[in-house]
Amino acid sequence: MAKKICDFCGKEIEGEMSFSGESRIFSKGDSKESKPVRICPDCIKTCMELIDEHNKKKMTHKHIDLTPDSIKAGLDEWVIGQEYAKKTIATEVYNHLKRIKRLEGDPQANKKLRIDKSNIIMVGPTGTGKTEIVRALGDILDIPYTIQNATSFTASGYVGRDVEDILRDLMDAADNDLTKAERGIVFIDEFDKLKKEYTANGNKDVGGEAVQQALLKMIEGGEYDVKRDKTDRASSFKFDTTNVLFVLGGAFEGISEIVSKRLKQETSIGFGAHKESKKKVEYNEIADKITQADLKEFGIISEVLGRCPVIAPLNELSVEQLIHILTQPKHAIVKQFTELLKLDNKDLVVDFTKEGLEAIAKEAKENKIGARALRSMLTKILGDAMYDIPKDKTIIKLTIDKDMKCVYGRKALKTGPVGAAAAEAEK
Repeated sequence: MAKKICDFCGKEIEGEMSFSGESRIFSKGDSKESKPVRICPDCIKTCMELIDEHNKKKMTHKHIDLTPDSIKAGLDEWVIGQEYAKKTIATEVYNHLKRIKRLEGDPQANKKLRIDKSNIIMVGPTGTGKTEIVRALGDILDIPYTIQNATSFTASGYVGRDVEDILRDLMDAADNDLTKAERGIVFIDEFDKLKKEYTANGNKDVGGEAVQQALLKMIEGGEYDVKRDKTDRASSFKFDTTNVLFVLGGAFEGISEIVSKRLKQETSIGFGAHKESKKKVEYNEIADKITQADLKEFGIISEVLGRCPVIAPLNELSVEQLIHILTQPKHAIVKQFTELLKLDNKDLVVDFTKEGLEAIAKEAKENKIGARALRSMLTKILGDAMYDIPKDKTIIKLTIDKDMKCVYGRKALKTGPVGAAAAEAEK
């Protein structure tokens, strides 16, 4: 009788080969030419240990040993200003990762003492860096993330998107790795647009509140039976959101008045009360004083607030900060446009003057468009240059002046027979 040799380690296998015994025999493919592959019990054990170790590594974030200050340092490379928000978010993300690591080390840890996750609400005007912070976190921590717009969702999903689309998108971001997806970040932008409010005739507008309710279970943490495709009900997967970090962001226009009113009420009691000032309160004056009670009055339901205990306010950006955003981050817009232009002419000099940068930043601030519209502004300023430079090699310098105009600098034209010949030779 021929010896049974393990195709992995080369050792002789004793006993019968079957799928039910300790040893295994497999077939590679379905064709008649396929040869059986034998594996002994020792190799089976080794393979299982390797698989377990691989899965354990997959469950651990690449940068789990980072500290709050190192996470913030990473955010500093991408986001200008917003020190309080970055510090708050770095701390909470660090605690979130510690919580996950604790459960990976002891799956039964929550039975002894459950540590709930702290989802985050980011409050800040348009263009202050909310989305950029989330993107930076995904890169720093090497974890999947998805950015959603709250206004695209409906409670039922018949007209717009339903909340399960969030989990499908997170799976896509994780390359269909469920373990990674279940430890990702979900950023829901424009969440303030889902506020509970009343219509002009006094009737309750339940649309936004209904979506808030639909998101409750997902934000808190629960298991979803998610269809891989809305049209294919047979194909689905289980998705547990317990360890997914949710970040809800929005401008929350009108929150300044709510906070200001509350603060005036708190300081207007008694004989020492101050007279009400008619001066309009600026958002930056009250940003760090926003409470859950204020967000509830704004229109966010109590159940959501209870699941998002951390408030990270972002300030309106100053002119100086907008200039830094234009020039300093790793992905600074000025650096991007300069590199793009130099692809047509590597010797091209692109000079954003100090006065030019100030003019751009001032216009962005005055129009209350923040950093988000800076790219659009530069596209307009440099539009003609991006059109002309590929076909006009005489342009050797671009200067963006105090009037936000792009002025061409050209190389001196060569004249005379000798100069004409030299110019022709350069072509």
